[in-house]
Amino acid sequence: MADQAVTAPGAAPLVNVAGRRYTLAVFMLLQVFYYTDRNVLTILQEPIRLEMGLSDSQMGALTGIAFALAYCLFSIPIGRLSDTRNRIAIIAISSAVWSLFTALFGLGRNYLALVGMRIGVAAGESGGLLAMQSVVADLYEPRRPGSALAILTAA
Repeated sequence: MADQAVTAPGAAPLVNVAGRRYTLAVFMLLQVFYYTDRNVLTILQEPIRLEMGLSDSQMGALTGIAFALAYCLFSIPIGRLSDTRNRIAIIAISSAVWSLFTALFGLGRNYLALVGMRIGVAAGESGGLLAMQSVVADLYEPRRPGSALAILTAA
C-alpha cells in the first residue's frame, strides 16, 4: 500500500514520517548530483574548449541553449507522463538516461556529439525532477507540500 502513495498521482499519503523523510533525502541527494553535473561543464569549459578546439559560441551553446532548450522540451511530455504513470519508474528511467548521457559526454570527440550528449543529460534530468516533485507533493499533507518541495529544491 505504501507503493500506491508514491505511484498513484493524487493518492492519500500512506507512508510514515520516516519513509517520507527517507524519500526526501534520497531525492535531495539525486538533486545534488543533477545540479553538480549541470554546473561542472561551466567549471571545466575552458580546458574542454582548448582541448577540442571549440569556439566561445560553441561552448556557450553547450552550457546554455542546448541544455536549456532540451530541458524545456522534454519537461512537457515527461511531466504529463508523471501525472498518469508510475513516477518511481519515471525517476529510475530518467536517472538512468541522465547517467548514461553524463558518461557518454566524457567520450564525445566532436561538437555535435557533445551537443547530443548534453541533450540526453537534459532529458534525463528534467524527467527526474518533475516526477520527484510530484511524489514529494503527494507524500506530504495537503497543507505542507511547499515546505517539502522547498527542502527538495534547496539541494
